[in-house]
Amino acid sequence: MYKGVLLVIFLCFSSTVKASVDCPKARVESIQPDIDFVYIRLEGQDWQRLGSYSQPSTSSKLSVALAAQASGKEVLIRFPDGHNAKCNSFNNKVDALMIRLTDE
Repeated sequence: MYKGVLLVIFLCFSSTVKASVDCPKARVESIQPDIDFVYIRLEGQDWQRLGSYSQPSTSSKLSVALAAQASGKEVLIRFPDGHNAKCNSFNNKVDALMIRLTDE
């Protein structure tokens, strides 16, 4: 009985995991701070909204983007599920969940 209850609880929590979409890894081509948002453009992709100044994580994401641009390293940007996975269309609606500097 106890194992059955644990299984049900586990299944409830595992079904709440949110999916995400990663844009293809690429070098930072441009960074555009705007009045309310920060936008980033990676090589071969269109402008993506990195974040809103009202979100505390935006300054950290901007720091990673600037470091990647200065070093010429590639980044991976993750968005919520439903985002254009090729990142080939202008995104001014959805903030990135995270940006990761890669060694490639």
